[in-house]
Amino acid sequence: SHEQRQRLYEKNHIIDMPPHGACTLIRSSILRDIGGYPEHINAQDGFFVWSKVYPRYKAANVNLPLFYYRRHDTNLTNVSSRILEARRQIKRDTSIISLDQARPFIAVIPCRRYYDFAPNLWGHPFGDTTLLERSIQTCLDSSILDHIVVTSDTAEVQTILERYQDPRLSFFLRDTKETIRTRSIVPSLEAVALHIDPRMQGITVLVKLQTPFLTTDTIEESIFTVLMNNADSAVGVQQLDRVVLRRSPHGLIPINETSGIRTDFDTLYVESRTIQVTKNSNLIRGTMHGPVTVHLILDDRECYFIDSQQHLLIAEALEKASDLHERTAHQDPTLEARPD
Repeated sequence: SHEQRQRLYEKNHIIDMPPHGACTLIRSSILRDIGGYPEHINAQDGFFVWSKVYPRYKAANVNLPLFYYRRHDTNLTNVSSRILEARRQIKRDTSIISLDQARPFIAVIPCRRYYDFAPNLWGHPFGDTTLLERSIQTCLDSSILDHIVVTSDTAEVQTILERYQDPRLSFFLRDTKETIRTRSIVPSLEAVALHIDPRMQGITVLVKLQTPFLTTDTIEESIFTVLMNNADSAVGVQQLDRVVLRRSPHGLIPINETSGIRTDFDTLYVESRTIQVTKNSNLIRGTMHGPVTVHLILDDRECYFIDSQQHLLIAEALEKASDLHERTAHQDPTLEARPD
């Protein structure tokens, strides 16, 4: 295939995707000014340099084929976990100085009595805990969240909250009418944000208890993604690498192409239902998506969403397999290096 980027500042006005670091020309004086390439990052160093350059200097891109990139079984490109972790670290390093100006950071975990595939899904056992406790602990492990709010139409969830001593954790009663499937979550988030952040100048992260494999790092990365790109909102996505078809008067036609000439505007993403983050000012306007919405790419495990009894059983099996793997690897560390 032939891949290229749309022209920066002409057609591409959201600088949330860096140019390919393998073919970059940069003035030596600028490279020295930003501190050069990092030694503590073992991947995505081009992304690091870009994150330092674009806020202060103008850049341009050439829409011509400048290099070949061969894919094989040992490409770093195939090690998605290493790439995602490196990007998270870069976003953190870039955004850490602006944290105090953007606070408070609020994580909201919505619960409800009905309208899920099982009543009181929040209290369903998952491993050694419950789905709600799993989400609460994931949020409490964050060092940057100021408030973790569990909002529900049943006060029964407070029995779980009482098990924790962290002052950041609180309960907010939710109107039962707001839990109906056809109702937007935005009014509930707005009510919570107004209670904590009357000036609506902070950021809210929506954390769903149906995503038990969501990590603390991803919650924090969602906030860093908004800050780094000076965006209004962000959403966790998965990139679609398969052909997507739609029905036409003459049969199925592809929406995207996986070969031939492609630009970054041809890439399709699917909303993962895993995590959404928004500036609180958007909630006043009745939406979680502001004028500038950016994305963060998540791996398959974190995107797993429990919306049926079958998916719950699969998630429990995945959790047991993960625990078994960790215990076995701890007993015999050489297992980590074995291909099987």
